[in-house]
Amino acid sequence: MLDTNALLGIVEGNRFTKKMANQIERFDGFIGVSIEALKEVVTLVSVKDYKLKCGTIENVLGILETQNIHVLLFGLPELAVLKKLPVYRNNLDPTDRAIVAHAIAQHATLISSDAKFSQYKDLDLWSF
Repeated sequence: MLDTNALLGIVEGNRFTKKMANQIERFDGFIGVSIEALKEVVTLVSVKDYKLKCGTIENVLGILETQNIHVLLFGLPELAVLKKLPVYRNNLDPTDRAIVAHAIAQHATLISSDAKFSQYKDLDLWSF
């Protein structure tokens, strides 16, 4: 599962180490992205005036479809994990916590550059 930084790395093509980019490119399994990460990108664009290199959120969705990356919806199982997720003072961001909960609930490896995520013991994390 891609977090927001990994999602931007895929659609903008410049955020991964060469080794990580090669591993993702060769990966033949299921790759998903939480709807929470997409909501964060929409917020970055509309509220914080972030300029996507690919242009629009519609282009992001097109890239995801082309690359066979699935958008994963956040539901009751993810909410149950979020409710029990430990609260750490250095990670109070609700979107980050929702993405972590989503990965844990889905038993997915989270691909992220966010070092704060390593403190969640139930999270399988792949850092770049």
